[in-house]
Amino acid sequence: MDKIIVTGCNGQLGRAINKELGATGKFEIVNTDVFEGEGIIPLDITNVDSVLKLVRDVKPKTIINCAAYTAVDKQESDIDLSYKINAIGPRNLAIAATEVGAKLVHVSTDYVFEGESAKPYLPDSKTNPINAYGLTKWMGEEAVRIVKTLGYDGIDLDWEYPCVPSNGQDTCPEDKYRFTELLRVLRAHLDSAGDGYLLTIAAGADLYYAESTELDKLSQYLDYINVMTYDLKCGFHALAGHHTQLFSSTGDVFRNSCDQALRLFHAYGVPKEKLLLGAASYSRKAEGLKDRNHGLLQIAPKAMGYGPGYLDIKENYIGKNGYVRYWDDEAKAPWVFNGSTFISYDDPESMTCKAQYVLDNDFGGVFYWDHNSKNTRELLDALYAVLK
Repeated sequence: MDKIIVTGCNGQLGRAINKELGATGKFEIVNTDVFEGEGIIPLDITNVDSVLKLVRDVKPKTIINCAAYTAVDKQESDIDLSYKINAIGPRNLAIAATEVGAKLVHVSTDYVFEGESAKPYLPDSKTNPINAYGLTKWMGEEAVRIVKTLGYDGIDLDWEYPCVPSNGQDTCPEDKYRFTELLRVLRAHLDSAGDGYLLTIAAGADLYYAESTELDKLSQYLDYINVMTYDLKCGFHALAGHHTQLFSSTGDVFRNSCDQALRLFHAYGVPKEKLLLGAASYSRKAEGLKDRNHGLLQIAPKAMGYGPGYLDIKENYIGKNGYVRYWDDEAKAPWVFNGSTFISYDDPESMTCKAQYVLDNDFGGVFYWDHNSKNTRELLDALYAVLK
């Protein structure tokens, strides 16, 4: 007689499954539940060792997972337990079933669908979660699926403006706390997948980001925080200045820099080893300037836009068409100027300074935006020469 393990046998679904299977008289049913009872084997499906021991001992033909955390409203405030039972538990059963060659029947949740279809949903039907629980569960499962099937090293989230409506997004103050919960959920899913997958975020390099997130709490779920210490002068600023300077220059009214941002994040509770300094392979430029101070820290007619890549600057700007390269030793940053157009960028000299700064101050490393083989080769060589 084939053996069938039924988890969550005390629940509504578990009792119904038992009734149907028992009526056939064809199976030996091994009932399990987190709560003890007559004829019930205690089993916590969130404990992979307990699951493996039971499945190895019983050697079932089939496992039917009826165990679930079904208090939907409560799960909105108890996401940790929800994901242990509803995500990690099934993962443990799948591992054990695979080991002994058993089939696994897992009953998922209808909350990943909007519930408005006139036809029954299928496993490959389009999902549209109806609440925060369904959404975060779907996101976690999708994240693990992508990582496992495409061979990526992990997940990086690029939410640069939490709680900030000025860039056209719909947001609210509660997003500060929802972001932490999302990272906690993703961390649990990645850990359940094994193999040491990374979870990182790209973060705006200013005070608004530190105050719009729970840096001290969310950092415990992250391997690294990519602090975006570029675009420090950008479309928000009508001032010609360094967009990725290591330190602030005297006279700069927008006093933001790589050094200031990393110290800020550390002061808000992020361990130094998790903080990565951002470098740039692209430039920012301001046009229509007066020829004063070689364009540096001059008011521009409009905000700074994007400029050419590093290699283009090196080959087609410096020493040509009136462009001269200048070096700000206080900011540790280069720029070029031709009497009216100012271009801020990173070059091998500034990259070397950034790499040495990271080493001297025990930060986690350097990352860069964006990757372009012709623009980044010399810049990466400069970083590697110091950090190797």
